[in-house]
Amino acid sequence: MVSLVKRIINGHAYYYLVWMKRIGKKVVRAKQIYLGNADKIHQLLLQPLPKFTSRSYGDMALLLHIAELICFVEIANKHAQKKASIGNYLLLPIINRLLAPTSKAGISEWHAKTCLPLLENRHLSLSSQNYWHYLGQLDEGKMAAIWQELVSNAKNKLGVEDTTFLYDSTNVFTYISEHAGDALPQKGHSKQMRNDKNLLALGLLIGEQSELPHAYSCYPANVHDSKQFSNTVPEVAERQKIGKEKITLVFDKGNNSQAGFDAVKGYYFVGALTKNNVEAAGLIDGDFKFCYMNKSGNGIQSVSKIADVYGMSCKIVVSHNKKLEEKQLHGLGGRTAKTLLKFKKMDHLFTSEKAAFRALTQILPKKQNPFDYEIAKEGKKFRVLLNLNEKKFATYRKGAGKNIIFTNHLDWSDERIIRAYRSMHKVEHQFMLLHGAMLVPLKPVYHWTDQKIAAHIFLCMVALLFAKTLEVICKNKIEGNFRQILDSASEVRLAVVQKEKPTLIFEDLTLEQQKLMEAFSLSRFVK
Repeated sequence: MVSLVKRIINGHAYYYLVWMKRIGKKVVRAKQIYLGNADKIHQLLLQPLPKFTSRSYGDMALLLHIAELICFVEIANKHAQKKASIGNYLLLPIINRLLAPTSKAGISEWHAKTCLPLLENRHLSLSSQNYWHYLGQLDEGKMAAIWQELVSNAKNKLGVEDTTFLYDSTNVFTYISEHAGDALPQKGHSKQMRNDKNLLALGLLIGEQSELPHAYSCYPANVHDSKQFSNTVPEVAERQKIGKEKITLVFDKGNNSQAGFDAVKGYYFVGALTKNNVEAAGLIDGDFKFCYMNKSGNGIQSVSKIADVYGMSCKIVVSHNKKLEEKQLHGLGGRTAKTLLKFKKMDHLFTSEKAAFRALTQILPKKQNPFDYEIAKEGKKFRVLLNLNEKKFATYRKGAGKNIIFTNHLDWSDERIIRAYRSMHKVEHQFMLLHGAMLVPLKPVYHWTDQKIAAHIFLCMVALLFAKTLEVICKNKIEGNFRQILDSASEVRLAVVQKEKPTLIFEDLTLEQQKLMEAFSLSRFVK
């Protein structure tokens, strides 16, 4: 226990803090601290306590480390060819996308609350007008050059080399109206069921092994995915430092077209076919045999054959997952029953054909719609007629739990082909990050001209590159995805103690936090 002890020395009183502890049957003094006489203690009590504030540091330091690793600021400055450090300005919205997404107008307020003002010895004017000015300097050629060099740097620094590339496309709805001279925001088939809004379409190519984004393209949503595929993928693949014969492209059936396959001639590929494809018709009801057991413990069956597809000799494989079949049949039956029930309860007569169609679209299934409908005029009104198409329904039931995959890797086993196609979930996961409000959000898009929209998407894609680079460098060191890594690192806090002059110190670090700081030398950003 601790106690305050007074001692008289030469007639003067002095005070000590004394800690006593028991050793066996005796109580002995373990420690003591000299406090001084009464006047000194009084003066100490009158002194104001040092003020301090603390801010999250670890997550910011990790992202600054990534920026240094791939030389973002230097590359941006080189290709922008401006005296001002455009790279420092662009780095802030990229980090903001990953930590606390806000509009460009809100970056100044966000920046002031971070640890960055404590670390920087330069002044940046963070007004929205300034960002508007710097974004305006990023034309298509500069953004492409910066992106290519960043990806190349990331690959070289991480020591990764991909030979299999996954391509897919998505779109996001916006509240942007059409403007004369701008083509990007367009109506299309919204994957978020917002066909009433203008959309931005995005194609993304990632490495299967590293999961690094290698290329992206933003295009009008009224351009078919297959057309954009034939324009984008071959050009990107040619930039790899390996021959075509060593590259395998994996993509979904929405990108199939004769022009697309002509464009990727010379590459290996793994793709998918629709379930009513004539080349695979004989395999849907084929003699399925056990292929392999997936990670969920479900047995995957397959049947395959060699056939001509798009003028090429290909191996067609139909995979069958019994558990997935049961799930899809349950969903099909539920959607069908729900639609029939809604139709039974709704009014069947409407004052206009448009009103009838609007009511009908609200009850029809968004996918695998087995219904036929008719809007018939009846006097001055319009009647809605709905029928279940038994043939469509049977086709959907027959295809449940099955995927039709094809490839020009004629020597690959069924299992290898199926697993290659199933790796598409990796690019779909990156789309989830771009759609997620707290991950690497692509929206909301606060810009409306094509150039500013393209620059905004460029910054979001660089943020995605930062995130995946972070996951690669933390592999085998820190568990979790980039969001979990950043959340954990944010608990490393930097305190500012105000005495005669401000002093920066780290709050007490746990053993795991010490390992993180040492692994990447993160304390170097504190001067």
